[in-house]
Amino acid sequence: MNMNRQTIEQFQQEFRLLLQTNIVTFHYRKKNGQLRKAVGTTCLDFVPTDMLPKGIGAQRPEGYVNYYDLTVLGWRTVRLKHVTSYELSEL
Repeated sequence: MNMNRQTIEQFQQEFRLLLQTNIVTFHYRKKNGQLRKAVGTTCLDFVPTDMLPKGIGAQRPEGYVNYYDLTVLGWRTVRLKHVTSYELSEL
């Protein structure tokens, strides 16, 4: 997805919507400046049963999203403004 063709808000909203129904490969900039590749989802159909949330959990501040990272097999949080690109993953 190219941010030059859409606003930042549209980019972030589409990213969140894709995570809700798909597995998404994305890149984001870490706090130390390194670029990291992640493969993740928020769709519980793709999360192993033993890793499903057990409650509603703590609310994240606006601008953050929790996702299940299929590379490290655990829950992670990413700041939306640090996501630089994303695309649907091949299943």
